[in-house]
Amino acid sequence: MDKDEYLLELARYLMLNPVRAGMADSPADYAWSSYRATIGKAEAPEFLTKDWLLARFDEKKRKAKKQFAEFVKAGMKNKKSPWAELKGQIYLGDESFVESLLQHVSEDREKLREIPKKQKHASRPNLSALFEGNARSNKKERNLAMYKAHVDRGYKLQEIADFLDMHYASISRIVAKIDIIR
Repeated sequence: MDKDEYLLELARYLMLNPVRAGMADSPADYAWSSYRATIGKAEAPEFLTKDWLLARFDEKKRKAKKQFAEFVKAGMKNKKSPWAELKGQIYLGDESFVESLLQHVSEDREKLREIPKKQKHASRPNLSALFEGNARSNKKERNLAMYKAHVDRGYKLQEIADFLDMHYASISRIVAKIDIIR
């Protein structure tokens, strides 16, 4: 999904919240929703910006409103929340989008204790990517990959151990040896 697709999913998610919460039968039935104004069934308050959203569907407003209404309706069947796609607890987007956001974050983010590891390492590759190629069969490469996974990428020893089907204490000893060498 690209950035616009995520934003559209979030817009649909917001429009469907009252329905999923059992507060209304359709988004149009909920008085506090911007749905009716977005599809042209009610006057939009001054603060509501809907042009960007509708432009994602069609250049012609009438057609865009209809397509947006269909898009929201189609979402009523989908029970999956866009929040399931979060990376690092706070980032919503594909890998390249998250990586571009992280470039704007201070280089000192690793030194900040207040930031949870999941947020610091939001763009980290999964363990299968860190242990691809010879990194599983070649002991030296495997050990270096263990070190990088733990020290550079913030994986817990137990996570690495589970992935490699090893004991976490073995991973700890290997990481400690490499740390001494470096």
